[in-house]
Amino acid sequence: MKGRNILFLIAGILFLLLILSGCPGSIEIIKLELAKQEFITKIIEEDEPEEPAVALYLGAVKAGDMVYDYVPSPDQQYKTEAVAPNISKPGFLFYLDLAPGAFYNHPGRIVVMDEYGEELYNKETQGWPMLNNSIPEVIKSPTKEEYYQAVFWNNYTIKKPYIPVIDISIIARLFKIYGAVVVNGLTPSQNLYYEASQIHDMVYDSMVDLINESCVVKVDYSNNHPSDIEDAVEYLIEEMNVNRLIIYIIAHGGNDSMNIGGYGMSTTTLINLMNDFSDIQFNIIIESCHAGSWIQYPLSLTSCSNLVMAITTTTAALSAYADVDYGDGMTDYDTSDVYVEWTSDFLK
Repeated sequence: MKGRNILFLIAGILFLLLILSGCPGSIEIIKLELAKQEFITKIIEEDEPEEPAVALYLGAVKAGDMVYDYVPSPDQQYKTEAVAPNISKPGFLFYLDLAPGAFYNHPGRIVVMDEYGEELYNKETQGWPMLNNSIPEVIKSPTKEEYYQAVFWNNYTIKKPYIPVIDISIIARLFKIYGAVVVNGLTPSQNLYYEASQIHDMVYDSMVDLINESCVVKVDYSNNHPSDIEDAVEYLIEEMNVNRLIIYIIAHGGNDSMNIGGYGMSTTTLINLMNDFSDIQFNIIIESCHAGSWIQYPLSLTSCSNLVMAITTTTAALSAYADVDYGDGMTDYDTSDVYVEWTSDFLK
């Protein structure tokens, strides 16, 4: 009792000093601190819990508010009942959590005290407090900072748990997550644009069927510059966590180069891209004239250790062709091919 009187004496002195200083909100601060002391004295000191427990301040209440408990798995002793407004005057809502951090049901006590320490509500519960049909924000998660800031008494050393931020991309690397970038390097002003566009759509649809739409990016006119290929690769790896990547390119090409959207792109572009993402496995398919030069030294895609497979539709010396079923007295082996000879066969 002597200790309690000392606390009230100190609070009284602070109360007087704050009033004299004209500090905004000082009266409410003192009222809250007095209510906390009354809560500790009446609720805790009379029957101090033996098990770990914490007392939390959940916020101010006003006349006409509804305070009650919600028990997620009610039994005969503890059950939630609809209540009418049951707070008759302004006060403070407290919660004694007798199993902090535990899932419910678990024991606790809900108390509302007015600014003079009079109890307006006091209920033992197996659930959590409700204020006007809502859960007080600070007790929604016992692992968040708000919960620990609301604690003003505990009978053991309570520490906010350290929750490491898990890098999802690291976990994703443990699994095979496939993606594809499907590129049409031609523009409407270039020869064979129609055929290339049709077969490009077919490859895209096939990749979507094989993988899924969210992990397949289509690169075509008018967003088909070399930088658009790099952006698509970066997006799939960094945003979609793809670690097995297929790149299909159809374009006009020469030795160690091809035309992408009217701009030149060399073998070095893809080599640098694979080196930038050295932990990603790449499979590259190139449909262009002289495509074989992309896998011949000195500049070769095969110099990258993370290249699993490279397929080129021709050698370095030969051209790629649109589908032709009859010519020079000869008939195509497979007349069901469409648009572009090699890719159409490949899709089958």
